[in-house]
Amino acid sequence: MLPNHTSATPLLELIRLLNGGSPLLDNRAVHVLNTGPPRSLLVLSPDVAETLLRSPRLRQTSIWNFYAGATGLRLEDVPVLAETLTRLPLMLDGAAHRLTRQDVTRLYRRIEVKLGSWIEGFCGDFVEELRSQEHADIVKSASDFSDRLGRAMIAEELDLHWSDLPSLPDGLFVLLPVAGRMRRLEERMAAVRRTICERLAFVGRSAEEYWPLSTLMVMNRDATQAAMLHLLCRVSSGQLPANGRACLAEAAPVSLMQCRTLDHDAEIAGLDWRQADQIHISPYLLHQRAMPPEGPDLTFGAGPHICAGMRIVLASFEALIQIIRSNPLPSDLFDRPTPLLRHTVLSPLPQPRQTT
Repeated sequence: MLPNHTSATPLLELIRLLNGGSPLLDNRAVHVLNTGPPRSLLVLSPDVAETLLRSPRLRQTSIWNFYAGATGLRLEDVPVLAETLTRLPLMLDGAAHRLTRQDVTRLYRRIEVKLGSWIEGFCGDFVEELRSQEHADIVKSASDFSDRLGRAMIAEELDLHWSDLPSLPDGLFVLLPVAGRMRRLEERMAAVRRTICERLAFVGRSAEEYWPLSTLMVMNRDATQAAMLHLLCRVSSGQLPANGRACLAEAAPVSLMQCRTLDHDAEIAGLDWRQADQIHISPYLLHQRAMPPEGPDLTFGAGPHICAGMRIVLASFEALIQIIRSNPLPSDLFDRPTPLLRHTVLSPLPQPRQTT
């Protein structure tokens, strides 16, 4: 059972620990985040995760349900945050997923049309800002780039400069949510919505367009942050990736969690699960591999679920690598990343039953 003093933990921190082979978490286990009811469970076992994902007994659900259960907050307490989380394509299923994804994909395509006119300058400014610092925090730098890229994409769509838009909150996806943090996130998300809706009204567009715009920012924020952290770690070790695609293939871990709910009590993968269990599955563990495979890989997916922002992300990482290769950053610029989950205690579920 989690101690009462445990603070909210961004998913990026968990991924950093897993990526480094940290002994702090047993990545073969299933852990209890909240004893409930309903229980909230984090699946770190690749075998269990794969079995669960294939089970017809699980249905997609919003991570908001987990937040609400863990904090006691109601939708009306944090309306913008709650609707943001429930509208993400990753949290939807069926027709709702397809329609939301279509809206976001159309937005990405419009932004791609003008990509060549700004992406190199945008990345160059970011690198020069890093270069101007005597020492830079590697996690903050990765977070800043991810946030700025999301704002830059929206700014191009609304004919603004990225700095004209409020910063999206860091750590929208957390393992251990607390009510105070959720209320602070609500304030930040409300400011983002207010600014974007005011601009939409100014240019004669519907306020409903806020949702695909904010969805793009949120979808970009966490995954790009994790990939950027990987790139900066490579830079700090003097091992710059060959190109953007190679870098993103190496950084294939996906930092968003998939949340599913069980429709009734069942035994799956040798473990007992309860109706209404909120099961958080880490795609990262299903993406682990020694070397990137040839052809389509798990960095961006393939087919109907391919990442809609693939071209923009590839272009930005390609530009970053070329800029840094032509004028390397100081080798001692970044502080080395350190584990941030040392006070997180997770309770393992009972081990799978032994069969004879």
